[in-house]
Amino acid sequence: MSFAFNPDDGPARLIRFVEPGTLPAANFLAVYVESQNLVIIDREHFERLSDYDRRQVLRTQQPYLEIEYPANRPARLAA
Repeated sequence: MSFAFNPDDGPARLIRFVEPGTLPAANFLAVYVESQNLVIIDREHFERLSDYDRRQVLRTQQPYLEIEYPANRPARLAA
């Protein structure tokens, strides 16, 4: 596993926040572009997360992250 923000063998991590509806699906929280070490994050979904989940999103190396909104509960990352 390499370092997410400054890997030895690639570009530094770029983080881009976009407006709701920009990502390919409404429940997508983030999309990771490995070749560019770029994470594109839906700003509205991101702002509803806990501090711990926000840190996890910024460090992700998964191709995409989805989000769920259970009734009467805070947002959480989908398993």
